Amino acid sequence: MEQTLTLSHGTLSWDAFGSRQAAVTIVLLHGFPHDRGLWASQAAAAADAFPDVRLLIPDLPGFGRSSPLSIAGMDAYADVLEPMLDRCEVEQAVIGGLSMGGYIAFAFWRRHAARTRALMLFGTKAPADTEAARDTRRALIDTVQRDGVGALVPGMISTQLGVTTRRDDPALVERIEVMLRRAPVSGVVAAAEALMGRVDSTPTLDTISVPTLVLVGDEDTITPVSDAVSIAAGIPRSRLVTVPGAGHLAPIEQPAVVNAAIAEFLDVSVR
Repeated sequence: MEQTLTLSHGTLSWDAFGSRQAAVTIVLLHGFPHDRGLWASQAAAAADAFPDVRLLIPDLPGFGRSSPLSIAGMDAYADVLEPMLDRCEVEQAVIGGLSMGGYIAFAFWRRHAARTRALMLFGTKAPADTEAARDTRRALIDTVQRDGVGALVPGMISTQLGVTTRRDDPALVERIEVMLRRAPVSGVVAAAEALMGRVDSTPTLDTISVPTLVLVGDEDTITPVSDAVSIAAGIPRSRLVTVPGAGHLAPIEQPAVVNAAIAEFLDVSVR
């Protein structure tokens, strides 16, 4: 069920699944340049795969049905989650993020540790952008402003989805194309600038005292397995899962495997 909240910058919109009385609340944060549709497989399976769990799945500001921020940044993205939790009467939540969503999860931990019950980091990494990566993002911004978001789609499909998905699941490839094409230019530009300006989260790793699931697709070329291994090595209470046949978007490429990993993590480490 969709819920909305009016904040100083505009509207924050999210889907909520499960009971307010659930034992565990999970917040799922999409990557760049996605929207809440990235987690459709988790939402569809919620009742069966995650019993006694409440899912909150927002459109990050500037994407989907959420208004853009005046000044975007990982801290600012993280801070809009707190009033959402307040509205939903949630004291603590498991914060899960994919790629850019993972960077926001790191920021949420630094700024709102008391509200963090556990972390789930999907296809993400700790270091800040290199200068070469910033140059690539600057070029992306120029392309989007000149030619629109559609100009990015072929390249993103080839890098975000694993070779197995691209070979075997044309319907999913089409769904991801549709999601990417509906991303607004303003949201893409603001998020790209936020990605360029994010801080190095490597020093954050050994401060994370809550249980943490680190999950990566074995075909991920954007944040490869080595990045996940480094994160898991730096977080004391971490659990590393590698998903066969998945690229950067493992939760939608191999949802059954990812859902089982989340359920096991909740049962073993969180409940």
